[in-house]
Amino acid sequence: MRLALICLSSLLVLAPFSSSMATPGAGAQNASRNTSQNALQDALKGFWTARKDGGTVVCLFSGSIWFSSSPAGWEQISFAVRDGLLYLRPWSPGQKDRLVACAMEGDELVIDGTRFRRLPKKDESFGLAPDIAGWTRSFAQREHALKFCNARQPDKERRFVEDFLEADPNRRALYILQRATSSAICIYDPVGWCLAEGIKPGSLAEPARVLPRPQSR
Repeated sequence: MRLALICLSSLLVLAPFSSSMATPGAGAQNASRNTSQNALQDALKGFWTARKDGGTVVCLFSGSIWFSSSPAGWEQISFAVRDGLLYLRPWSPGQKDRLVACAMEGDELVIDGTRFRRLPKKDESFGLAPDIAGWTRSFAQREHALKFCNARQPDKERRFVEDFLEADPNRRALYILQRATSSAICIYDPVGWCLAEGIKPGSLAEPARVLPRPQSR
């Protein structure tokens, strides 16, 4: 397999949204607003999970990037907090920027009406058994390769992986972590790298040779 150099991915830095106003009490109001925004920004850090559209959603807020995995697919979005709202800038072509409601209600994080609970990160493998953790990382790396090579995943394999991830939010969290890591790899020979991964760019990929039997911990 060809070596791929790991480089630092450039994170989109969003400019502050607040502006000062020369009116009595504006300084205190701005300070209170900034404190509230900073508190929400700090609360967003880490992994969160929710049930949505009949499936499990797991999100990771890291820096100014929101990583999300669900039965609908994988998503990576730049975000910033603005007056109790999330300002989102999707990386996917054709998607528009948008503002969504966001607030902490007790221990729950409510984003656009969906209630998330925090998912503790026990260790680098989220407490998963070594074989389960290994399969989860492999599935994430393969999805990254398929997307990078613009190749379609066989339907049977896609359904298998989704059922595997749906069985445990910790699997989906590790999957997110591995996808984020894989996305930070710079590949200087795309066609050669895809072929070395056994993937023909722009085609229906061959099914993965070995798929484990789903297990529950």
